[in-house]
Amino acid sequence: MTLLISRAGIAAAARVQRPVVTMWQKRTSVRGELIPFPAPVVGEELFDLDQVIAWQAATGRGNNASFAEDAPLHAAVPGGGDALDAMLTLAAVTDVTLTESDPDELMTAAIEVDPSDTTLLREIRATAQDAELRELADRMIDAAYGASAAVEKLAAERARAGEERRWSLGDPVVDLVRLLGESVSPSSFSVSDGDPGSPGDLALRVALADAERATAWAPPSGDGTGRRLRRRALAARLPVPDLEARPLRVVQVPSRGHSSDPTAVLRPVDELVLSLAPGEVAVVVGPAGVLCDELTGRDDRLARADVLRTGRLRAAVRLPAGLVVDKPRAELGLWLLGDADEQAAVGERLLVTGEISRTDLTGSAMHGLVADLVAALGGVAQIRARAFAHCHPERTARLLATDAALVPRPAARVGNEPAGATAVTALTTWERATERGLAGAFTVMAAETPDPGHHLTLEQLVASGAARVLPGSRVPAEQRGEGPVRVIGPDEVLGRGPGAALDALTAHAVYRLTEPGDVVFVTRPRPRAVVDEEGGSVVAAPARVLRLRTGSPFAVVAAINALPADADRPHAWSVPIPASSATATLDSALRSLDERRRALQEELALLGELEIDLVEGVTAGALIVRTREKE
Repeated sequence: MTLLISRAGIAAAARVQRPVVTMWQKRTSVRGELIPFPAPVVGEELFDLDQVIAWQAATGRGNNASFAEDAPLHAAVPGGGDALDAMLTLAAVTDVTLTESDPDELMTAAIEVDPSDTTLLREIRATAQDAELRELADRMIDAAYGASAAVEKLAAERARAGEERRWSLGDPVVDLVRLLGESVSPSSFSVSDGDPGSPGDLALRVALADAERATAWAPPSGDGTGRRLRRRALAARLPVPDLEARPLRVVQVPSRGHSSDPTAVLRPVDELVLSLAPGEVAVVVGPAGVLCDELTGRDDRLARADVLRTGRLRAAVRLPAGLVVDKPRAELGLWLLGDADEQAAVGERLLVTGEISRTDLTGSAMHGLVADLVAALGGVAQIRARAFAHCHPERTARLLATDAALVPRPAARVGNEPAGATAVTALTTWERATERGLAGAFTVMAAETPDPGHHLTLEQLVASGAARVLPGSRVPAEQRGEGPVRVIGPDEVLGRGPGAALDALTAHAVYRLTEPGDVVFVTRPRPRAVVDEEGGSVVAAPARVLRLRTGSPFAVVAAINALPADADRPHAWSVPIPASSATATLDSALRSLDERRRALQEELALLGELEIDLVEGVTAGALIVRTREKE
């Protein structure tokens, strides 16, 4: 059987980062000998596994001396791997030998294991005659040292290579949820997925983390993902909770393949809140931008406020970055849901909030956070008397009245991870952008000899004389009109309008003009900045000018635009100062990205105009729309 493997699979088998495989493809010489990397055999992403194994043996690339033995565990499996998954599960729970048993024996075993066809019967029925698939499953079992371990390896590969890769959570999140569940229900801990319509694997992973397999897991219904999760539980021989049990309900948002729009992210959470029975506890894990930060969209704010008003949201915590696989910058938030505090007046209810984005989530820190979260389920008097380790209480009524962030955080620079992690993230992102035709104007590669820059707060930069902050001017509306001098105000910085202009005589006589490369910025409703490349513009207050004498204005704009909405203290902003040798090429790359972004925004605006014009034209009876046949 011809096995295929993706770049991500090769990287996992070789124990290197994914961009390293791309570098291997480009560097055909190994120790002075020409040994080209195998060419892809399906599209641009899939390679012949045996060819890759032979290449690795010849070159010694990677960090895994057992590459040839481990590589089959990372093979790409057509059709999502359901048939292979079923074969592995059947081998894990029966005495059949996949390569020696005949199809009838496999079917008999499958019927005994799954008479109601809830996990694997239909898959075995469809593939029992497939000798090549059975051989592949047998190879994977040998490589994983057991069928149950092979099932988990296949699940990990599916998460790494498929749509699930973007929000696959790291083990510390699993440990946190498990410790929290054990603390809430110390005598009979069990878990279930809180989103039956689109189940994820977080609850299952919490149960699998119990080496003694004593944690019960309530299986979700449905086909597709539900069957895959049930096969994993069957292979691990997880117990099912008693009918009277109330498992800890666990939800990860956004659901697999669903929109990351805040309202869409909060929809399953709202459904979970409405379905919670008295005494039930639930944990929600998702993007901190939705669960913790200030929301700018009206519908988004209303959706989150609806959850707050129920009183069932008892705690909200911002977790450290680095807990999402392949997205080291992503920050997660955690919500704890429970019974509303009926003993407290609605205006006196408390929400316990915690900001631990700069805390290492291990050991005593994790135990301290869990203790805080358990205390959050108590009444107002208990919460006020509590000496919290990482959290503090906030009046829910105040949060509802202000529409503020649930968990405020200090303004901080983007990218606190080490240089190596930053490089891997940038290479991965550039590769994805290039594959979509978004970053073709430049190339990115790891520096052979690092030439690092540094970061300074804006206050430090001004104090050193390397920058000046200049106020904007008050420009009366009656002076704005047509003319050659551009006016840059808050609306222009925020992209809300085409911009105003002044006549040259008024502009030069009355106002200070910008210089080429000036950064124009605002702090409300969120930090936002643009580069005035040509200069000669008038900046309208409350917008201000940052005039740099060193560094890259485009890098500064990128850093400001990535700040959280509540980072409204410019003096504390962290300003990136790249090495002088890298500034010109970085500016060129960032300029090309800005041009590409503006082109996409123009295309989106054009689509919006066409959408409205079509609706109006057809409604008026003046237009007829006919769809074209796809070629």
